[in-house]
Amino acid sequence: MNNTSNSFNVCPRCGTANSLSARYCYQCGGQLKAPEEPVACPNCGAVNSGTANFCRVCGATLRTERGVAAANSQNSKAISAKDAKYNRKGGRAVAIVALVFLLAFAYLIVAPASMRPDFLASVGVATFSGNVIYGFEYGYTVASAIVDGSFEYNVANVALAAVLVMFALCAVVHLVTSIVRIFTNKKQIKPNYFYLFMSILTTLVVGLMILSRFVEFLSAFSLGETSEITWATYLVPGYFWFFFLYSFLAKAKKNKKK
Repeated sequence: MNNTSNSFNVCPRCGTANSLSARYCYQCGGQLKAPEEPVACPNCGAVNSGTANFCRVCGATLRTERGVAAANSQNSKAISAKDAKYNRKGGRAVAIVALVFLLAFAYLIVAPASMRPDFLASVGVATFSGNVIYGFEYGYTVASAIVDGSFEYNVANVALAAVLVMFALCAVVHLVTSIVRIFTNKKQIKPNYFYLFMSILTTLVVGLMILSRFVEFLSAFSLGETSEITWATYLVPGYFWFFFLYSFLAKAKKNKKK
């Protein structure tokens, strides 16, 4: 028999209506299910017993609402259990350090010439006919070339553009994540394995572009005889490797069992 009452806890064995505070049926002695927390009717807002299937005021179905509430409760318990298993405190300090290094990498790779001191003037993403090109200018130039149809879709140009786009997208996500962790003060539980994948991928691409200067059959990865990638491009794989290792070292530690 289903318990559809707002005022009683019906015994599942004999069907006797017991008070909501009862733990055992007064008629047969059977154990009663513990009443669930009160549920607000989605239709009229009336507060109903957690064991009710229908609203006591308007008759609207409560079963779906109860199911959602139960699922939310289970999710909360799972999150609490995870937090109890790991010591996630200290995420704010980890995030602040990560944010400082992130901004440093972004500055070295992206900052335009007008924002660089003289000793960083040579740290561009590439040189074209002896002229140093920085990340911001290169991105603007590529975007403009794609729009007007003048971009040359060869392996080298696409590879360099892809490396810088991957860095830009990941850096934006990383920035948002760091800000969130500053406010929540929670460390991440697992290392950032996506950054490990990006480390390997960007190292492979940049490595092929470097080797193209010396190995004939890799010439497709070369920007040309008078052009080559430079220090800022080398920093992109360094960024991913650095933050993968950092996420590994700064992840939350398991609490010791007592």
